[in-house]
Amino acid sequence: MTVVSRHSSNTAKDGRFQLLVQIWRENFRGSPTEFPLDDLTETEETQRRLSKLTLSSDGRRFAAISPSGQVRIWDTTTLIETSSHKLESIVKSAALSPDGSQLAISFEDDPTLSLFDTTSWEVRRSWSSRDSRGFLVAFSPDGHWIATATKLGVIRLWDTTFVPTKAP
Repeated sequence: MTVVSRHSSNTAKDGRFQLLVQIWRENFRGSPTEFPLDDLTETEETQRRLSKLTLSSDGRRFAAISPSGQVRIWDTTTLIETSSHKLESIVKSAALSPDGSQLAISFEDDPTLSLFDTTSWEVRRSWSSRDSRGFLVAFSPDGHWIATATKLGVIRLWDTTFVPTKAP
């Protein structure tokens, strides 16, 4: 099992903070491996300390999203970054598919759930929710369903395998 955590530290002389992702292997022996995620100003660090972290259910990939929208995905076995992308909106919640090939994201001020391909960063699917913005997101173990939960307590299941056809 791989454990992922986040923290920021004031490492730059110009007052910027570096957001770091730390990985410990199995039993917390030794020092964690650290990966820089993004540089933040003191204001950004103070206002939005939390980044989003998500681990694929097979444990082979993890994604980290900074407050500024920088997404990075790493292989947990090799500790090599496999993909990165800059998002334009603030992320509320994110979940990696079980195999790490897709990233479901809900945005802070948007009632849309977007499903990204983690290689090309194309949006594979999007769904609109009329109930709420910025909902929580989770994948089913087989990756065929995404569950979302809104602030109003509405829980929905979205079928990732269904491809809508266009009307003639």
